[in-house]
Amino acid sequence: MSVQHITASLSILLFTSCLGNKRIPLYKADCNGQSFQLSVKEKQHFAYTEYWMEIKVGKLKAVAIKPREVIDNTPYSFALLNKHPYYLYDTVSTLIPDKSVPKRRMIILISPSRYSKTEFEKINACLSLHHKAMEEVLYEKYITPQPQYSFYNPQFAGIVYADTEEFINVYQSKETKNTVIIYFSGDAVHKDANGEKIPAEIGAVQFAEVKEKPPDGASKYTGDAVWRQFTHTKTGNTLAMDYDFYITEDNLVYGVRK
Repeated sequence: MSVQHITASLSILLFTSCLGNKRIPLYKADCNGQSFQLSVKEKQHFAYTEYWMEIKVGKLKAVAIKPREVIDNTPYSFALLNKHPYYLYDTVSTLIPDKSVPKRRMIILISPSRYSKTEFEKINACLSLHHKAMEEVLYEKYITPQPQYSFYNPQFAGIVYADTEEFINVYQSKETKNTVIIYFSGDAVHKDANGEKIPAEIGAVQFAEVKEKPPDGASKYTGDAVWRQFTHTKTGNTLAMDYDFYITEDNLVYGVRK
């Protein structure tokens, strides 16, 4: 093999070795005779770094938490959990150390398709004991030194035995096939039949979010917006049947579940 080929091969090997997964252990403890670990995984891509948390209890499959899930898994109402087995930890929002920025109250979703009910209980038994110390170490060793990897500032608020899809409600127009999708966080997104987001026109009302109670200063919205009659794809209820609506001075409409 020529020197040029050897040099090229070594360069490729060195380059590809910089890619791949990197595991950063943050917290380890004994939990009822099993190991309990929190780590961060980083994967280097060409132009960015992908990263996620992993919680490992004994020999169970690791629970992976991606940054986006910290937003999606912050419920607009903890009452949403009532139909599923769940446990709550810290639900009163706290501030990031040395900052005035509130943490996001994250609910960890444990999928029934990946974990048995017994395994869910084992994960909760460890999280309920160690979530506070685990969260402190996450900020001290990873988020604070590397603010670009903030995970959107999670606060371990609880755990639920359910899939994300259980908390996504889809309302659709039978005529146009346009949809309004309401997420676990309360965000309401309007999409056309092709799945593209529909932007609100300037000056038009926009159904923006679902909340536990009306926003301060908002008044009851009784307009005949077309989306009010969209029907739930599972229950058949219209949006107007499931929610009361309130509008703010800047034409943003918020729903409150009846």
